[in-house]
Amino acid sequence: MKVALRLFNPKSRAFVESIISNASVEVRYIVDRDDQKWGEVDCDYKLPIISPYKLLQLVDSGEIDFLVILPFCGYYATKDVIEECIEMGVPKEKLLVPSVPDAILFQQGKITDLSTFTVDEFKSLPRLQYHIADHCNMNCVSCSHFSSLVHEEKLMDMSVMERDLKQLKQLVKHIDVIEILGGEPFLNPDWKEYVILTKRFFEYSQVEFITNGTMLWKLTSEDWAFIKENDVIFRMSLYKPFWNKADGIVALLKEKNIRYSVNYRVMTRFAYMFLKEPKGTAEDNRINCASDCFQLYYGKMTPCSRMMYIHFFNDYFKTDYPEEAAVESVYDIDDYEQLLKKIKRPMALCQFCNIHLKNQVFQGWDNNHSCNEDIKKWIY
Repeated sequence: MKVALRLFNPKSRAFVESIISNASVEVRYIVDRDDQKWGEVDCDYKLPIISPYKLLQLVDSGEIDFLVILPFCGYYATKDVIEECIEMGVPKEKLLVPSVPDAILFQQGKITDLSTFTVDEFKSLPRLQYHIADHCNMNCVSCSHFSSLVHEEKLMDMSVMERDLKQLKQLVKHIDVIEILGGEPFLNPDWKEYVILTKRFFEYSQVEFITNGTMLWKLTSEDWAFIKENDVIFRMSLYKPFWNKADGIVALLKEKNIRYSVNYRVMTRFAYMFLKEPKGTAEDNRINCASDCFQLYYGKMTPCSRMMYIHFFNDYFKTDYPEEAAVESVYDIDDYEQLLKKIKRPMALCQFCNIHLKNQVFQGWDNNHSCNEDIKKWIY
């Protein structure tokens, strides 16, 4: 089997070496979009670097049997290369696209036939979010997860999440990033158990906590050791009351040697969640929406938090915005393709969404219950 490789990066090294050492595979080229590299030779593996155009010629002539698209650059880069190759005329059956778990199994010698990694077996998602606490210790006006409208403690049922993740694993091989959030996730005393649970089903996913950073000083030395051991990333949205602590938070994370990112965008405003009247069609609005914040909540899945948690808004304000989920039950889904088709479909709530608009309407950020009690702070 004569192959070329694409999307080579340092994370791919072990997989590339396992391909090269496989007696049934002959690696001939590395394919790269960077025109400055065409005609050069890769310094590590001494392989010629060619253009996607040259690849097409070599596939057509039979000099190359397959292009192996390495999976370690993430879902979007992989899908982009797949679509580009097919648009250029590379036959779909000439593309081999392992998921991250498949690639690692190949590295370990548990899979030996590279040709099993067809395009149809690339069953991955870019991102998944799930709540472990619906409530929050802040009251941000027009919160996109509606947590400021949940005034009582409301924690995720771990047994439900375990069943849901187990079912999702039957449909999806890999998820690039799984974000655990709320609300404020550290309000759930069992937050560590959810990291363990997530890693059990999606071992190679990057686990991240989306947090407002207000509870980091309450974490113990054992907590920090657990976070470091499990390579959990902190993603923080720092609101105005905590700007004076931003440098201290970063210093703390550096001291603990924790990976992190701070949303530096000056968060002095929030978008209104909804329009008073429907605008456009659900189909057009969904096309214009790039949301990939796939939510998993009590067996349901949606492409965004507004669709998933709208019931909190309706319950609080006694409104009747559509509450249907794109996927009403992951237990009724037969395969990966059906999951994607359902989760990407237009929904009635899309007609009311302000978030998809190119010219979103914003208001000043605020953090008190009296603001949230006014529906005018949520609807434009």
